[in-house]
Order: sequence, then structure tokens, then C-alpha cells
Amino acid sequence: MSTRQRVFRLRLDRDKAVQAVDYIAQQWPGVTQYYICKVLYFADKWHCLDWGRTITGDRYVAMDHGPVPSRVYEMLKPASGEEDDLLDAVSSRLRFEVSGNKIQVFSRQLNDFSALAQSDKEYLDKAISFCRPLRFGELREIAHQELSWIRATEHATSNNPPMDLADWFEQEEMDRDMAAQELLENVRYGVA
Repeated sequence: MSTRQRVFRLRLDRDKAVQAVDYIAQQWPGVTQYYICKVLYFADKWHCLDWGRTITGDRYVAMDHGPVPSRVYEMLKPASGEEDDLLDAVSSRLRFEVSGNKIQVFSRQLNDFSALAQSDKEYLDKAISFCRPLRFGELREIAHQELSWIRATEHATSNNPPMDLADWFEQEEMDRDMAAQELLENVRYGVA
């Protein structure tokens, strides 16, 4: 097996990440944190493959139940260590209800998604349509087939190892190096 590539460190776009979660909760009232994380994963991946950038800029880690956007995951936790202004933005747009061992997320219906491009919303809709009919175990199985998750867990030296987004390109049989360079340039210079 080849030597691991370095893992991309994208910059979280806080407004887009919060609005993306709100958008998901508005389209899917009562969605759980698990499904939010998987919707964002597939939306970010598919958008990146087609447009050369992710929606959120979040860093993905390989957890037991599949890929997880690390900062979004933290901001959705009740005892989060995230910055106050980010948590304030989350609580102004979302409300949480405990249902057994799950936390359900609901939109406060602010209807301001100005940070999201039309393509962002289209890929979020696509990912919601993909994930929504799947039971937990079915979605977990699909998530465990992601090359980036497999490689991160194979080479794990710690809990929740970072996933290499360049593996997305390789899994889709794209030129990994060229696509990865485009992603880095889009992160560096910004792409609408």
C-alpha cells in the first residue's frame, strides 16, 4: 500500500455550516445529529467532486458509525467546547429536543440561507433524499464503504482520525493529484 498523503485542512465556513444544518433541519424536521452528519458528508463530497469545493469547509473524521464533520459535530453537542459566538449562532437558528438517547434538531424557521449558494442547497437536497429513507444500520454500512473512512481507520493512531478528502477523488477514479490541487486552490482563493 502507498504512503499516506497529507490530510487537507480546510477552513470551516461558519455561516455556511450553521445555515447548512438549519437548512437540513428545515427540510427534515426532527432530524438527528447522526443523519445531519451523514447528509453533510455526502453533500460536501458530491459538491466537491462536481464543483471543486465543499459546502462547509469542515474537516471530516472517521468515527465508529462513519464519517463525521468534526466542528459541526461539536456544535451540535449539548456540552460543546466550541466558541460562544458560534454556539449563539447555532442556538438562534436551531432548537434541540431529547428523544430517548437521540437529540432531534428543529429549525427556528429564520429562512435566511444567504450564505448558501444555489448549488449548495441542491446538493444538500440530494444528500437528504439519499439519507432520509435509510435506516441507521443501512446508512452506517454505506458510510463504512467510503474509501476515505476505510483508509483513515486502517492507519489510525488515535481515536477519530482525520479523513483525507483526496481519497474522494481516487474513489471516483479522478486524477487524485490534479483534483486535490484544484480543491486547495479553491480553498485558498475562494470560489463562489
